[in-house]
Amino acid sequence: MPLYQVLVPIVLALILMGAYVMIGAFIYVQWEGWSIMDAAYFTFVTLTTIGFGDLVRRVAKLNTLEKKNSRQFGFFIVIVILVSGSGFGQA
Repeated sequence: MPLYQVLVPIVLALILMGAYVMIGAFIYVQWEGWSIMDAAYFTFVTLTTIGFGDLVRRVAKLNTLEKKNSRQFGFFIVIVILVSGSGFGQA
């Protein structure tokens, strides 16, 4: 069984990591009211699973509309991940 080697440029990996951090930071700025630096720091620490615990999301009581919107957003994210990942690994 032949093994395939996939070479991914480091620049591409860094751009994707930066995009994840910036998207997450933007979401936390909107949801939590944090500064962009705090939100980017929190996103990076969460993505790398370091988890210092110095910044913690507030636990807010969601009303019905927010629950519906968060479910729709979660469904959208799952679809995006499935669609974007479906083409990888094809030879």
